[in-house]
Amino acid sequence: VGAKPLMPLHPRGDEQEDVALPMPREFRRTYEPCPSNVEPQLTLKTFGASVATSLQSRPRMLGLLAAVALAAVVVGLSTSGRQANSASTELPTQSMQEMGARPEVCLGLKDSGQLAKLRCRCASMAASEAVGCYLNSASEMNSNELQSLECKSEIEGSAECHTAMFHTKKILSLGTRSPGEVGWASTIDYISQVLTSLGWHVEYDQFTAETPLGSKPMKSVIASFSPQGGDCILDLAAHLDSKFFQDFAFLGATDSAAPMGMMLSLAERLTPLLQRKLSADGALPCFRMLFFDGEEAFVRWTATGEGGAGAGAGGGETRRKFLRSSGKGKEQRKHSKRSACVYLAAADSIYGSRHLAAAWSNTRGPFQLAYGSTRISSMRTLMLLDLLGAARPSLTWRYAATRGLFERMQAVERKLRDAGLLKGNGGSNGNVYLSSQGSSSSISDDHLPFLERGVPVLHLIADPFPSVWHSRYDDLSALDPPTVEDLALILRGFVAELFALHA
Repeated sequence: VGAKPLMPLHPRGDEQEDVALPMPREFRRTYEPCPSNVEPQLTLKTFGASVATSLQSRPRMLGLLAAVALAAVVVGLSTSGRQANSASTELPTQSMQEMGARPEVCLGLKDSGQLAKLRCRCASMAASEAVGCYLNSASEMNSNELQSLECKSEIEGSAECHTAMFHTKKILSLGTRSPGEVGWASTIDYISQVLTSLGWHVEYDQFTAETPLGSKPMKSVIASFSPQGGDCILDLAAHLDSKFFQDFAFLGATDSAAPMGMMLSLAERLTPLLQRKLSADGALPCFRMLFFDGEEAFVRWTATGEGGAGAGAGGGETRRKFLRSSGKGKEQRKHSKRSACVYLAAADSIYGSRHLAAAWSNTRGPFQLAYGSTRISSMRTLMLLDLLGAARPSLTWRYAATRGLFERMQAVERKLRDAGLLKGNGGSNGNVYLSSQGSSSSISDDHLPFLERGVPVLHLIADPFPSVWHSRYDDLSALDPPTVEDLALILRGFVAELFALHA
């Protein structure tokens, strides 16, 4: 993966843990040191000194041979040095986030409102700085506007927006979603139909993955509103697959049918507001939804190729997905700055997000981007939802770069609760879902391939995991409908404010 993130991987004050640690013996064979991009330089002075030393310390014949060899080295190094210097003028992928919007794009907005001009300026900033810029251009909604974002329809084909539970039940009714299964294909079709009917641009990242259980088809769904808008303020994401178990049908209600239901309900309610905003301003930064395939391991979760088919399918998985130690879980790995500078061997996990991040690091989108030269450089924030829907979740922020976005969500929750619009009991930390305590642990999930390429991440995941995690009981009965609808409403309010929408 190799790219050094542009933002801290953990809150400030935690730098003491961010040190290079000894690599566990069982992992050493799966890693390679990063190649150095610093070419050695050999000047005429150092060459002469080397020759003199050689002549003084060895017989004349050996010295002459050493001189000839060093001369050959000088020629080779000078050539490679020129090549390295030439290549160094090309920015690496993550540095594209520093390039900014093309001037003609901003000039095209000269007749637009101040908001459009401000957002064009935000596009010229590095991703880690643009987050705060976009927050400055967001607008607050009052309680009446937030109330209007509620979705109440449970009727198939209704013109009104459907509840998050409606979409979640629909997805669960399609069956298990392990790649290649009937329920998997039906879920992809359902997601595509809902978003296409709303006028979103839908495309797919389709490929075949080699897994411990053989070749498996993968098909991530990418849906964009205003894809020609250049930089995407927000990429809202969840994974569409469910884990494969041999001995029972795993539906994955919290993992992650309910997050997908929240996203589809959000799209239904906010699309009319986004369309109105686009018509009024004449330009709107794109808003994307990503439904990653292949997040789950087929045998045993491995981020670096340890384990394998012999680990035992299904129930043999015992991992907690932590990269940095948090005192939880059986398998823990300390994270260090060096871990962003290794080559990872084949992994049984996050197939779709790894493939998409790699593809977007080297390609452009279907529309002319207003920003950067690769598609991943248009990503300003990735917000990943996972393990949501059970009662009393504990949710907090994990990355300093997106703490401001999390606090914006907290403000939306407070307004909704003060107005009596939230029906659930809140989270495990008091009566609020979103806790200010923060966490220094980074849970391994679909966001990592993007985080490692410099994309700021807001990871909204229940921690501790729901009690039904990876069990036969993670079905419809595991969900608390008031909690699902509360989180969906908070999410709609947050996105509406971020895009300065008014109901």
